[in-house]
Amino acid sequence: EKLSGESRQDSLVHDTVTEEEISNIVAKWTGIPVAKLLEGERETLTRFLTAGELTISCAFKPEGAMPCQVAPEVAIYLKLDGSVDIPAERKKVEKQIGEVTGYVASLEKKLGNVSFTSHAPAEVIEKEKNKLAEAKEKLTKLQDLFAMLKEA
Repeated sequence: EKLSGESRQDSLVHDTVTEEEISNIVAKWTGIPVAKLLEGERETLTRFLTAGELTISCAFKPEGAMPCQVAPEVAIYLKLDGSVDIPAERKKVEKQIGEVTGYVASLEKKLGNVSFTSHAPAEVIEKEKNKLAEAKEKLTKLQDLFAMLKEA
């Protein structure tokens, strides 16, 4: 009852967790701020990403449309700065979307074919299902990239 008068803002329990809160937790667990952990890998990351410039920031917020790859512990943004021909890139991604859409349709047709599914070994069917899941994931990423390029 004492807590019922407490505002949601002051509550220790939140509906969402921010990147800053996650960084603080990792820092408390390891004793090292996340930015410092990544900073120690700057040279490796720069070489791996073939980046001319690398900014490591736990508080980075993209300004406008930026291609991004997200992993559980990190998000990597690519600064375009006019170095990419956006219309040409959109056309290329649109073509890839068409190709992957066709591939997804062919896999769905194959897996929907009773003759195939009733005669193929379980491993083969599972392999085709995995291919379909991967193709759908790729399609979603391409569609997201295309949408981002339309905003640029």
